[in-house]
Amino acid sequence: MTIPNTNLLGRKTEQQQLLQHLHPHQQRLVTIVGPGGIGKTTLAMHVAKSLTKQTVFSDGVAVASLAGIADAHDLPIAIAQALNIDSMSTRPTFDLIVANVRERQQLLVLDNMEQLLNPKNRPEITIMLGRLLAEAGDLTLLVTSRERLHLRDEWTIELGGLSLPDDDARLEQAEAVQLFVERARHAAPDFALNQQNRAAVAQICRRMEGMPLAIELAAAWTRVLTPSEIVSEIDHALDLLGHAGDDAPERHRSIRAALDHSWRLLDASEQRALARLALFRGHFERDAATEIAGATLPTLLALIDKSLVRRETSGTISRFSLHELVRQYAAERLSEEHDRAAPEQRFIAFYAALLANSIDPKTGASTAETRASIQHNIENIRAAWSRASEIHDSAAIVSMMIPLRIWYDNNSWLQPGATLFGQAAEAFRTAETHVLYGYLLAIQGYFLTRIGQFRQARPIWKPAVLFWSLLGQTMA
Repeated sequence: MTIPNTNLLGRKTEQQQLLQHLHPHQQRLVTIVGPGGIGKTTLAMHVAKSLTKQTVFSDGVAVASLAGIADAHDLPIAIAQALNIDSMSTRPTFDLIVANVRERQQLLVLDNMEQLLNPKNRPEITIMLGRLLAEAGDLTLLVTSRERLHLRDEWTIELGGLSLPDDDARLEQAEAVQLFVERARHAAPDFALNQQNRAAVAQICRRMEGMPLAIELAAAWTRVLTPSEIVSEIDHALDLLGHAGDDAPERHRSIRAALDHSWRLLDASEQRALARLALFRGHFERDAATEIAGATLPTLLALIDKSLVRRETSGTISRFSLHELVRQYAAERLSEEHDRAAPEQRFIAFYAALLANSIDPKTGASTAETRASIQHNIENIRAAWSRASEIHDSAAIVSMMIPLRIWYDNNSWLQPGATLFGQAAEAFRTAETHVLYGYLLAIQGYFLTRIGQFRQARPIWKPAVLFWSLLGQTMA
């Protein structure tokens, strides 16, 4: 396969790392790992072209595309074609390959390895790659995959999103913005970054978390939508982000196609766990993933290895997250489950208990440790509160109500507090739990009063007091 010309924006650090390690007698096996659409192939081809121009490998660079291969027995054929080895022989194809490359100083790029890394194929793939490295001492392998190979000598580079804008003043320096502008000009040649669209372009790039494929697909819509209009559609991003060029690989013609491809590579337990992890917002910890989603440590590791779950450390604690587009896709899969209610109830109960156990509702007392726990999990606590309101889980709301009021009050989140409790009150307005409705209204009114919105608070306090007086409650 001829190395395609690629236009690579950014990735200077990754390029330098790869060029440093991809030299004869340096790293013999390098794998670029990342989710679909993150730019693994583009980076690999750009680096391969650079190494070809520099004549680093005396016998050149060869590229084997594995996108259409699903069986380990087809790998030798693809490699033989890439290396221009005539496989029409009575000898096994892989024996021919080893014999031919034994004396070569060459870089072999194996692009899109992930679909061969299922349990059925993996043992044979491991044997073949291990044999190539053992018997061809000057052969170097550069692999792109959504999942690492787990071979002893493998050196991996995990590819994340392009750099995002820190602030509007330095917008043009962000790689994600540069890519958006370039692709937008392909769709609408008169497109320009200006004062009217700067904030919207920055928001698009942040919401896509720097994923190149997602940014390119979003930019294509500038042909018919302004950046502000694209922002308003992003909550339906899986449907918006499609319609790449006909020359794009099938799996890269939409975000949904890319994620469908990744989903098919998971076994049933991994699919079930990923779907349930969609319940989380922001970061989550291992105990929550296990209790709520049934994601055991091996399953969590498998999803990390397949670039669908991200891990980072905070002090001595590991925390995990999903890319927002992966979360949207997983949420769709969760909606197809017959027992969706069970993990939802576990999610609500887990974070209701975490909050209730972190702040004493009578004294408001908490410790530095419990305050840190709430801070790290506040997005999930809010999601649990909102879902509990939607399904009228009064027990969860009662357990969370006072600690959440204390937390918002102590952090001076007064307007958000009024909104949060107002939405919950509206959800319970027609429910039979009149006491709870009254309490929620009263707390909404409290926050409105704290920020001086007396006119808005007055009509809220009246029904709150009425409900309590009718039911013999006191405003303690």
